[in-house]
Formats: sequence, C-alpha cells, structure tokens
Amino acid sequence: MAIIDSGIDRNHPDLKDTTSHGTSCQSYTPESLDDAGHGTHVAGTVAAKDDGSGVVGVAPGTPLYAAKVLNKDGSGYRSDVICG
Repeated sequence: MAIIDSGIDRNHPDLKDTTSHGTSCQSYTPESLDDAGHGTHVAGTVAAKDDGSGVVGVAPGTPLYAAKVLNKDGSGYRSDVICG
C-alpha cells in the first residue's frame, strides 16, 4: 500500500520491516524519509504492528511504500501529488 504524504520513517519501531523504500517527488531530497512526521503518523494508523506497545494499525504489518509528495513543512504542489 502506498502512503502518499510526507514520507515514512522506516526506522520507527511500529513500522520497521513493513516499509520498503519509496520515491520522493520533492526536489530538495531524493529520499522518501519523513521529515515532517505526518506521513509516519498516517502509516502507523494503517500498518502499525501489534508489538505490545498499545498502538495497532487497522491492517497491522501491511507492506508500505512511501511516496513523499509533501515537504518538511507539510506543503506540496498538485504536481507533486500527481508525481506520487
């Protein structure tokens, strides 16, 4: 499942091993890592693993793909979303 947002923190404990590399539609970085936090939050809502920490996504462990279309301020253009 693709998360089209500000990227995903692949090292987050609830998302580790569920997120493959993604793509960045932001010119300032080729990485799909989340530098705003929102994409990781959305990814957790979808796929956080049931690891006993009290947070579980609606589809735990679902494989994710990050499409970084929003910048570090949480902004982006329609063309960025189309890219994603």
